[in-house]
Amino acid sequence: MTKLKKIKGAFKNGEKMTHLDALRNFGTNRLAAYVHTLRKEGMNIDSNSAPGTNYYTYWLNTGG
Repeated sequence: MTKLKKIKGAFKNGEKMTHLDALRNFGTNRLAAYVHTLRKEGMNIDSNSAPGTNYYTYWLNTGG
C-alpha cells in the first residue's frame, strides 16, 4: 500500500494529523504534498495552524 493510500485511509478513519504524526506513522516528511494531492482528488481536508506558528493540523471535514 502506498503512503498516499495510508494517509487517505487515516483521514477517512477520522484521524487528525500533523507533520510529526505523518513522519512517525507513515515515514514521510511531505504531508502537505499528500494533502494537496488528496484535495485535488476531491477530499475536503481542512487545516489549522497553532497560534503564532507554522505547525498545521489536518483533518477530513465530513460536514458534521
